[in-house]
Amino acid sequence: MTKTRGMEAGRKLKSHHRIQRWADKSYKRCHLGNKWKKLFAGSSHGKKIVTFVPNDGCLNYIEENDEVLIVGFGRKGHAID
Repeated sequence: MTKTRGMEAGRKLKSHHRIQRWADKSYKRCHLGNKWKKLFAGSSHGKKIVTFVPNDGCLNYIEENDEVLIVGFGRKGHAID
């Protein structure tokens, strides 16, 4: 489908663009308020994390309660669908 053309098509173009803005992540985060800024609001405090260990021998170096660096946790890394 193409854009609407014509002398009086401005209203439709403007309203369609306004609806399509909500598909943009940064626009949505900016205009929805504080709910998006609090990552853990409403979730439990103790998060369970399952890790992938590449080789069998690497499992010997990891303790049960080791501190780990989490990379890609959240929607921007497409972790949650």
